[in-house]
Amino acid sequence: MGRFYTQRMPVEDEKVVNARPVPISHSEIIDRKGGPAKVGRAVEEVANKVKRWKRVDSIPSSYWRKFVAFGLATYEELAVAAELRGLTVKAAGAARRADFAQAT
Repeated sequence: MGRFYTQRMPVEDEKVVNARPVPISHSEIIDRKGGPAKVGRAVEEVANKVKRWKRVDSIPSSYWRKFVAFGLATYEELAVAAELRGLTVKAAGAARRADFAQAT
């Protein structure tokens, strides 16, 4: 099963700042960095292509190096998001096959 990561928890009297879970989807990573237009400029790609990545919730692995180089995400975040997306897609496919089997 996938792992979920959170940011460092504060020590006793320390203020909680940005104690939000690390993004677990590629579309959240794109949103976190300002949306498709800003991300597209950062990775030198047109905004419409980045919009498609967001819509299908999948950043192609060939762009991961640019995302890391420009500080948009870490390899770990991208890999965890891809792993969780893969598990979701597999579960959806299994559900569709089960529905089809019941219908026939």
